[in-house]
Amino acid sequence: FFTAPHPTHLDPIKQRQIRLISLMSIISAIVLLVGLVASPDSVNTEPLLISLGMMGIIYGLSRSAYATWAGYLLLLSLTIPSTVFFLDLGSSNPSIDFTVYSGAIWLALPIVLSGLILQARGSSFVSTVILGVMLLIKFRLAPNLNDEQFWNSWAFLTTLSVIMVVSSLVREYYLIRPQINAMLEAQAQLKESNDDLRRADRVKDEFLATMSHELRTPLNSVIGYSSILRDGLGGELDEEALALVAAIENSSQHLLTLITDILDISKIGAGKVMIHMEQVNLRQLASTWEQTFAGLARKKGLRLQVRVADSVPQMIGSDAGRLTQIVTNLLSNAIKFTDQGFVALVIGYNAENLIIRVQDTGIGIPEDQLNVIFEKFRQVNASSNRRHEGTGLGLAITKRLVELFGGRITVNSKAGYGTQFTVFLPNSDAQLPLGG
Repeated sequence: FFTAPHPTHLDPIKQRQIRLISLMSIISAIVLLVGLVASPDSVNTEPLLISLGMMGIIYGLSRSAYATWAGYLLLLSLTIPSTVFFLDLGSSNPSIDFTVYSGAIWLALPIVLSGLILQARGSSFVSTVILGVMLLIKFRLAPNLNDEQFWNSWAFLTTLSVIMVVSSLVREYYLIRPQINAMLEAQAQLKESNDDLRRADRVKDEFLATMSHELRTPLNSVIGYSSILRDGLGGELDEEALALVAAIENSSQHLLTLITDILDISKIGAGKVMIHMEQVNLRQLASTWEQTFAGLARKKGLRLQVRVADSVPQMIGSDAGRLTQIVTNLLSNAIKFTDQGFVALVIGYNAENLIIRVQDTGIGIPEDQLNVIFEKFRQVNASSNRRHEGTGLGLAITKRLVELFGGRITVNSKAGYGTQFTVFLPNSDAQLPLGG
């Protein structure tokens, strides 16, 4: 019983309350069991059985998020036998040997517990109900109770109630309330900090998107003039000059790719990227992807395998541009990090999803790095990525684009044995309008 888990999402004050109620319910159940063994008479047994059954319910509630209800039920279950004892004391049942004092002692238990478990409002409510029930029994249900014993008991319980209510007030305002206020203040500060961070992140993304766009404009001019020089439109160049022009063009293209990645991740973060659904011929698109990457794979001595399953319809609803961006990022990474073997692109389709799987026999990803590869500017390890270069944005962009489709991406990998990325994009034909 004592090792049952507590709800960890509750604050420490509530957890202490839960532990106290649980302990009290167990102790009360033991006392009730002793009472059952010692009281063979059915008149005594019935209220004890009711209370014992309630203890099981109370214990279950106390181990959940309903600790306050458990506290009220605990007090109620302890009050039931007491009221029955008082009623029996006023009846002619000769089997009852209890006195008014013993009933008052039993009633003192829920009053004390209410002061320990509940706040002042709950403690005063419980005490008022118990004292009111005693008066009802005396004046309406069992008027032949011993007057002296009754009024002594009532005065004792009234005094005890006042003490417990005052103790509840002291505990509430000097112990519990400051902790609650501090907790609420900390939560408010945390929320404000999170809001500030989100605003700062949006401002950063908007700034990066603007700057990346401004950088691309002159860079495109550099690439354009490099192409003019390479093609001899500005005059014949010797081999050394052509090599220099090629270096300028390659470096510019690489820089343009980096800037484009930053622009894309910034636009996605700023909410400026939308999915535009249209009718897409996926087999034709897959053929284009194969032609695009065949030369790069052949240059590294890799086999590029592209297969579209028979289940894939001729036309599907998707965004061809964003779909191409997802596949391009995955195939580029696969070829970049694979030195021998193959890279495969397999496209499948079922009733729920379009499935795109990219598999390679490359360097793989260590298991402890799988949880960070989709984060912005994160790379698997310094040595491999410095050899292959990159911003660490490709997979972050891919994941966010997949999420814009309402899909998900998974990865299976083992260092030294290759990697497999699987993209699940929900079928949109029945959900989104198609446009030409």
